[in-house]
Amino acid sequence: MKSTLFEQPKIVMSVVYIQFNEKINLSLLARRTLNAHYKKKRFAACIVRSNRGVGMFYSSGKLIMNFKHISQTNSLLDLYSNMAKKIHPNLQIVSSKTITMTVSCKINGKILLGKLIREERKNYPISHNFELFPGLTITLKKTLTKSIKIVVFMSGAFNITGSKSIEDIREALNIAEELLPKYLADF
Repeated sequence: MKSTLFEQPKIVMSVVYIQFNEKINLSLLARRTLNAHYKKKRFAACIVRSNRGVGMFYSSGKLIMNFKHISQTNSLLDLYSNMAKKIHPNLQIVSSKTITMTVSCKINGKILLGKLIREERKNYPISHNFELFPGLTITLKKTLTKSIKIVVFMSGAFNITGSKSIEDIREALNIAEELLPKYLADF
């Protein structure tokens, strides 16, 4: 970030999708894996928790990994792949992609949400319902298939959701850095 007006952004969640080449026996995976939870009637996935993240295995051969630090992507992928390979030795990764990353940041000061809505509604799609949720959502349209959102709170905290890469995060942070300081409260 260019100024000290913003705190250092932190990636607070990453979700990665993995497709394996064969189906997975979830009952067997749950029995042979520590920290695994599988209740077929409640949820269609075997949930495996580790100290670094959560993996949800589906019988179709899909794995959804949810974790905090992007630097752990490869180590978590190895961990979960090895768990599944104990049961299915021929298991191979066919494809993988980042579904989303969520970034948390804060501007030093309170934000006037009402003023932001009035003045920026013409530039960005903004949605809010303060009776149900204390923040407002600014949609940054990228393409028809991908949009990044900035969720802004009066406290100055904001989250960036829907990003699939570090470049998307940087672009959204640059927009937030230009947009939000205009709506800081003077009190």
